[in-house]
Amino acid sequence: MDAPDKNRYEALDSGELIGVLDYRREGNQIMLDHVEVVPAQRGKGIGELLVSAAVNEARADGVQVVPVCPFAVAWLKAHDS
Repeated sequence: MDAPDKNRYEALDSGELIGVLDYRREGNQIMLDHVEVVPAQRGKGIGELLVSAAVNEARADGVQVVPVCPFAVAWLKAHDS
């Protein structure tokens, strides 16, 4: 899912790009800048999967997550304990 050469996580369906989470890495931080899902795929949890994957990988690597995108901010508020 991570496409580090493009600085984004990608969601694919049968090889078709259906969602992205753009990010920036600076030092020991990852900024979650923008989540977008194609209109026909919205409401199916794809954005949540993208944010979850990025957050889980960052935490496993000891990287601090900085949500910038309102969707990522809301997701972290709902899922952080």
